[in-house]
Amino acid sequence: SGAESALPFHLLPDFGACFEDQTGRNPGGWAYVSNSEVKNGGGGVGVIMFNANGDVEHYEKLLEGTSRNCGGGVTSWNTFISCEESMNTHCHELDPFGGLVSEDESRTALGGLEGGNFESFASDERGKHHRVPNYYVTEDRSKGPLRRFRPTLGSNNLSSEADPTILDWTNPYRKMLFGNATIDYLVLEPTDDEARQGTFYWTTDKEEAKNSASLHYSNAEGIDVKDGIMHFTARRNTDVFILDLDNANYTRINLPQDGMDLSADQLIRLSGDDSGIIYMTNHGWKAQAGGVYTRDTQGRYSTILESTVNEEGNKMDRLTTGLAFSPGGKYMYVCFQRAGICFAVWRKDGKSFAGSLSNSMRYHL
Repeated sequence: SGAESALPFHLLPDFGACFEDQTGRNPGGWAYVSNSEVKNGGGGVGVIMFNANGDVEHYEKLLEGTSRNCGGGVTSWNTFISCEESMNTHCHELDPFGGLVSEDESRTALGGLEGGNFESFASDERGKHHRVPNYYVTEDRSKGPLRRFRPTLGSNNLSSEADPTILDWTNPYRKMLFGNATIDYLVLEPTDDEARQGTFYWTTDKEEAKNSASLHYSNAEGIDVKDGIMHFTARRNTDVFILDLDNANYTRINLPQDGMDLSADQLIRLSGDDSGIIYMTNHGWKAQAGGVYTRDTQGRYSTILESTVNEEGNKMDRLTTGLAFSPGGKYMYVCFQRAGICFAVWRKDGKSFAGSLSNSMRYHL
C-alpha cells in the first residue's frame, strides 16, 4: 500500500509459508508467515498480509517470547507449524489470520514432554479417514533422529491406540497435534558400501535412532512429503535423502559442490505441481553464496537467484531462508537471513513457478 507498518519486520527471518486468505476480509489476498530465529526468547513468528495484487497491506506478530524459531511446515487445515531450534524447546501451531497468541496456547505435542532442537515439519495424510496420519519432524543435532508422530486424539475423547475412525477431521486445529500420540524414530540400514541406498524402519528406541542419525543423516533440516515420497536434507554431509514411505527403501543424493557449493536447508515441491522440480535454499554453512536452486527429475541443477556482491566485494548473505510461493505460484518469496531482507520474485513472462520453468533454463553440469 506504500505505507509503513507500525512494527518493523522481525530480525533473522527463517522458514516461511503462504496461505490464501479465506476469512473474507481480504478477497484474493494471502498471508506470508515467517519465523524469527533470534535466541534467548527474542524469536517468534510474524506475518505479512498481501492483497490480491501482491501489494503489502500490513505486518503483525503471531507469536513472541520463543527462541530460535527456525524451520517449520504447513498443515492440511492451513495452519503454520513453527519449530524452535533450541535445546529442549517445542513446535507451535499458529493460525495465520488469528492474531497474536501465547506460547502456552500454541505449543503442540510434536516434541513430546522432553522437547528438542527441532527444524522442520511435514505430513502424510493419504487415506486419512481410513488410516492414521503420520507427521514428521526433523531435529538439527548431530544425533538428532527424525521422528514420526501418530496422533490418537479423537472427537472429544482420547484413545490409547491409534484408531483413524475417531480422529476429528472437522476441526483439527489445536487438537490433532496436541493430544496423545505414538512417537517413533527413523533408522536407516544401508545396503551398499557408500550408504547411497538401503532400507529403513521406525523404532521407539530413541537411542538406536540417534546412533543411526549420527552415522547417516546428521543435522537433518528441511523436509517435504508428497504422494508417499519423503525428501529431507542432512546438513553435515550436504545430502538429500529420498524415502519411499510405502516400500521402506531409500536413496541418498550428494548435492553438487563444484560450481554451486550447495548445502540445502529448506526444500519445496509446489502443491499441485507434477513436474517433479524441487526448489532448495542454501544453508550457508559450507556455501560461498546464498540463493534459490532447483533439481529436476533428470538430476539437473539450476540457479534461480543468488546473493549479490556488495561494495566491499563480499557476498551479501550466504544463508537463504523463508522460501515460499503465493497461492497460484506467481510470486516467490525468499529471505537473506543475516541481512534481514525479504524479497518478492516473479517471472518476466508472468507465469506461475509451478510446472516447467523455461526452455531456455541453463543447468549446472
